[in-house]
Amino acid sequence: MADKLTTEQILAFTGDETPGSTRRYPWHEWVDGSWWLVRQGTDYVVSTESMRRAITMHGKRKCVPVEVYRRGEALAFRFHFGPPETGARTLKRVKPGAEYVTAQDLDEMVPVSRLGDHEGWESRMYGWYGLTRTDTAAECPRVVAGKQCRSHWGECVCQIGGGMSVHDHRAMWKDADGRRVYTSEPYASSLWLEDFDEYREGLAELGLRLTVGAASPWYPLSTVLLMVRQSGA
Repeated sequence: MADKLTTEQILAFTGDETPGSTRRYPWHEWVDGSWWLVRQGTDYVVSTESMRRAITMHGKRKCVPVEVYRRGEALAFRFHFGPPETGARTLKRVKPGAEYVTAQDLDEMVPVSRLGDHEGWESRMYGWYGLTRTDTAAECPRVVAGKQCRSHWGECVCQIGGGMSVHDHRAMWKDADGRRVYTSEPYASSLWLEDFDEYREGLAELGLRLTVGAASPWYPLSTVLLMVRQSGA
């Protein structure tokens, strides 16, 4: 059954500042990867929660993760079109007269939206690393080495950590040259050092190369990317 929308809901849904107007939020400017600050009454007229939903909804439509912080009736946000940066954070002016926000100010704001969850995961993996998902092979590092997964016959490198440590959010991909690449993206808080050391040793025995990255497409800033390739790749 159709839902009747309030004026505030239609404003948040369309991004219009007034009902029936042709003026919309400058998303083309806001999606440049910089930090932006917007304030109720100056940059938007809907409630701050509705504006937050509009920002996160725009990120989902574009399959781009977005990070949003709130303090009072102001929001600081950034759309990420590449791997999240780990350096200093810089905010742009929204319009002449808008205040700058320092990194300290941002740290004091409340995070109301994390960097998107697994929605857009495959798009981010392709955009950041040039990898395309493939379901034609078992999700096991041994397949990258041209071998069969041994999970059905005994111990296998893909069983280290029980699946929730090293191998959480596993997947098989192909790079631009058609070579198989295995990835897993465990939460940093769930990755045990003992499991990681055993995994690294097992991959070395197979002649595979392991790289570890903080820019994990599954849940940026929360998960860690473990990427396995052939040694010469």
